[in-house]
Amino acid sequence: MILQLHKVLHSICGDSDFEEALGKYKLTAAGWQKIELLHKILGKVHDRQQLLSAEQYPTLFESIPVIEYLQSQWEQLQDKYDDILGVHEVIKAGLHKLAIYYLKMEATNAYGNAMILTPYIKMKYLNKWWTDITPSGSTLAEEAKEAFIKCFNECYAKPAAPPVPKETTSLSIWGNMFDDDDDDDVANERLSEAEHYLAEPLSILPEKGGISALEFWMMGVIYGFYFIVF
Repeated sequence: MILQLHKVLHSICGDSDFEEALGKYKLTAAGWQKIELLHKILGKVHDRQQLLSAEQYPTLFESIPVIEYLQSQWEQLQDKYDDILGVHEVIKAGLHKLAIYYLKMEATNAYGNAMILTPYIKMKYLNKWWTDITPSGSTLAEEAKEAFIKCFNECYAKPAAPPVPKETTSLSIWGNMFDDDDDDDVANERLSEAEHYLAEPLSILPEKGGISALEFWMMGVIYGFYFIVF
């Protein structure tokens, strides 16, 4: 708003009738330039914050790209306006605050899981940008995928199995292999389902006519897991 009133404020503060009272508030050309730059810097935050402020659909999956985008944009502006007093300090403070939030985000797998569970994103963003090698020798994307599958195995509710007769002529030929549940088989079954989901093509973006993440999971595909994970 203040930028839209630039000419009006400049005229009023410079008017001889108001100069005594308002003259001290008149901004120089350099001052207005600094305000425009600060507006540009903070405008990036406002635009991205709106992406995370929705009430009718999930937004957690957008947290990682939002913060990483802001970091990238502000680092570029910091280099560009390094010599402008005040602007550099604002950007530096903003990057420091983003770093705090990023460290908090790294402390949980929820943000990565939310992104992977978004059917039109899955591993696409992480595979493209999380390519740094960790001490274990894996990329950040690979570790995020492993954490997702581990969470899937731990949280996915196993469907109720149909009752099996204790003794039948048919079962007797198999010996005792049905006597106990095989935890390894259950784990492999879960892992296969998680990998099957990741291997499927990405769904169509909602903006291009596809269904939302909520609609996808409510269709019965591993129904209920999205809510258990978090």
